Amino acid sequence: MTTLYLNPNLAEPTTTPELIARRAVRAAYFGFFVDMFEVYLPIAVLAPALVYFIPAGLSAAAKATIFSVVFAISLMGRPIGSMIFGHFGDRLGRRRITLISVAGFTVATLLIAALPGYAAWGGASIAALLVLRVADGIFIGGEYTAANPLAMEYSPKEQRGLNAALIHMGYPVALVCVSLLTASMLKVAPGGDAGSA
Repeated sequence: MTTLYLNPNLAEPTTTPELIARRAVRAAYFGFFVDMFEVYLPIAVLAPALVYFIPAGLSAAAKATIFSVVFAISLMGRPIGSMIFGHFGDRLGRRRITLISVAGFTVATLLIAALPGYAAWGGASIAALLVLRVADGIFIGGEYTAANPLAMEYSPKEQRGLNAALIHMGYPVALVCVSLLTASMLKVAPGGDAGSA
């Protein structure tokens, strides 16, 4: 990959293969970070926040079942997204599919954050949460099959191992960030009786 991309207004190259490789690795790292942030966040935060989406008075078993489904359904979307976006990544290009998948899980996550609770929508709130969690998982699965191979394709052969390690550092960094964010939020807004809210 020795092609240089020229700025039409200048007669000198503006993007080198090394810069493209760095950008691709950063994008893949960001994708892994967001993925694990999205996985760890429900574990740390969803249980107390789930009361927002379900009616009061449910049994502990029903609450645990709903929590498990909300958590697992996103994971089930990942292989579906990998198959869908992997196919289109080969046909339309990994860069385009990376952008589509990142935009998709960004929108799905923002919609989850904006969802009204049970008090406003009733059972539709949990149904909408489940649909958006599946969509989130599908788009994150698409990121796996687009951004990571793209980063490896652009990486020089002698840096592929290092770049793969850097990308996978997104997992533990996400866990640290979720833990710190949760601890900070509990200091600022400690939990109280959910029934009184």
